[in-house]
Amino acid sequence: MSKPNPKMLSFCDNLFRQTSAVASYEKASAGVTRHVSKHLLSLLPPFTSDSVVHDNACGPGICTMDILEATAKSSSPPPRIYATDYSEAMIKGAQDYIDKNKLSNVTAQVMDGSELTFEDDMFTHSITNLGIFAFPDAEAGAGHIYRTLKPGGAAAVTVWKHSGNIEFVNKVIKRINPDAKPFYPLKEDWSPEEKIRGVMVVGGFSDENVKMVEHEVRWRFKDRADAVELMNSPFWAAAKEPLDEEQLKKYDDTVWELLVSSGEAETGISMTAWIALATK
Repeated sequence: MSKPNPKMLSFCDNLFRQTSAVASYEKASAGVTRHVSKHLLSLLPPFTSDSVVHDNACGPGICTMDILEATAKSSSPPPRIYATDYSEAMIKGAQDYIDKNKLSNVTAQVMDGSELTFEDDMFTHSITNLGIFAFPDAEAGAGHIYRTLKPGGAAAVTVWKHSGNIEFVNKVIKRINPDAKPFYPLKEDWSPEEKIRGVMVVGGFSDENVKMVEHEVRWRFKDRADAVELMNSPFWAAAKEPLDEEQLKKYDDTVWELLVSSGEAETGISMTAWIALATK
């Protein structure tokens, strides 16, 4: 089995082996993953007791939690949910949530999104929230999304159109070390609409059955301490590699200075997601 983007996998494993999975995931992402999750779920067909859902590249189960929360609020019977992720640490977080809440309708297992082993035409809904860019083979992953979706079923796949947090950290590093090369954790540029649309079409979805939606979120901070903590999460370790010991001492102050001077200390850092909605 091939491995996903090692930078992304290392971040996930290191973070979730050290702390509570759900809390650390939400903290490290400043809640933006959950904001995208809630919005994409609102765009999909309603979930019923007859729905069979795949939470693909599930992390600690954010979309699963949001589905269960939404059905509980509407007093609807929950659907059957299969949560999968390549990272064992992520699945442990999801399993902890399942066990804690005694969820008989949810299962979690380690599985590569590029090599799904589910049977054909299994799911009414398939969700891959901010994960397909870390697959070893995104086009193969889209093919498995298509293959495992029932005819008439709906898929939602999200990527970042604009990663404002990465752009900001590069500004910080560049301010401290003008010779530093830009940090970018992904193997490819997923910002153009045609990138994710093209992957979905190669996977089997017809172009006319793929609808693209943009959704803006904000990477927000409570105060200086919160901003500095977020910008020192394990995810940014690779970004700070060009800084020597003396330069690292300037990092926290530079983070806050640039947030204040740009106004983002109050507004938060803007990020925009692409949501590809596809039907089979």
